Amino acid sequence: MTKKMTGIAAGFILLFMGVTVYRALTRPALVTAAAVEQSATTSFDEERRLPMTIVGQYDPPFVKWRRDDLEIPLPEGVTRNDLVVENHWTTGEVRVHFPQGAVASYLEEVIHADEEKVLSGTLVPDGADGMVLCFETDRVYEVTSHYETDTSGTLVLSLHFTPPQELYEKIVVIDPVCGGEDAGKEGNGFVEKEIALSVCEVVQERLERDVKETGVKVYVTRTWDETVTEEARTALATALDADLYVRVGVSDDAAREGISVEYNEVFFGRGLQNVTLADLLARHVSVSTGQRAAGLFEAYGEDEVLTSLTIPAAKVSVGSVASDADAAHLGDDNFHRRAAEGIYKAVLEAVQR
Repeated sequence: MTKKMTGIAAGFILLFMGVTVYRALTRPALVTAAAVEQSATTSFDEERRLPMTIVGQYDPPFVKWRRDDLEIPLPEGVTRNDLVVENHWTTGEVRVHFPQGAVASYLEEVIHADEEKVLSGTLVPDGADGMVLCFETDRVYEVTSHYETDTSGTLVLSLHFTPPQELYEKIVVIDPVCGGEDAGKEGNGFVEKEIALSVCEVVQERLERDVKETGVKVYVTRTWDETVTEEARTALATALDADLYVRVGVSDDAAREGISVEYNEVFFGRGLQNVTLADLLARHVSVSTGQRAAGLFEAYGEDEVLTSLTIPAAKVSVGSVASDADAAHLGDDNFHRRAAEGIYKAVLEAVQR
């Protein structure tokens, strides 16, 4: 075979592969009802993202809509059973999952958005058949969703973005330390990241359940075993203009057996101070768990989050992995719930200061 023929054959193969991939990404899907939540999915590789064109709110043909911040028309024949909307607080993304296939038109100009709130959009293949629409927002929002049918009969998913500060009296960030490849402190058969997440899940559940009564909205830096950088954790607090920040973990110092709390002594705000928050956490968690209070300790530079935040912040360690006495309960779910109850009470008292 000559070089020319070889080149032609190679070009045909590449063209065939390109068409095959495009068709795989663009075959029709069943899309259904939305549930808005903090995601528990992995981060997407940037190399897999395909940029989408987003039409502004004053550009044709979508001027006739202009009702919400992000409007996604769904192809003919789509239903509402499987579509999932995820709000990623730490990455500033809103993701719309289509688990049963991809939709061709999303590589074209079919999405209407408020350009001040939605900065960009990308399509990501997800598994063998699925796809995800990822939208980068200019800040952290609370997202609400609904469906409506336009004048042409097209079903439209409408998303509305509201700054949390407009909805809640107080905003609290709960931070289960470590995650992903960072297991944290280890000892006595325990790892810090697992204990921290277990306790924080209960704290989040309690605060979310009572948000209408208390006016306190909780955001967590991670909801599963994922890697979250220290910079992303502090950036979340800044983006939310949070009133309070509580880290949860364990100690590896046998001398700190029981409940210990670290705080940044540099920042002294009006009203609630870091040491006051630390004291509330130590007292409430010790009472709720029945464990001794090992004391309050200055964080210094070993904790980048505590030392960089300029809002009341502290880290409560619910035990020491180096302590045989603490090992007796660190793996106990009931103990985690009692520790979470103490954190919950400390947070509510702190936001009233």
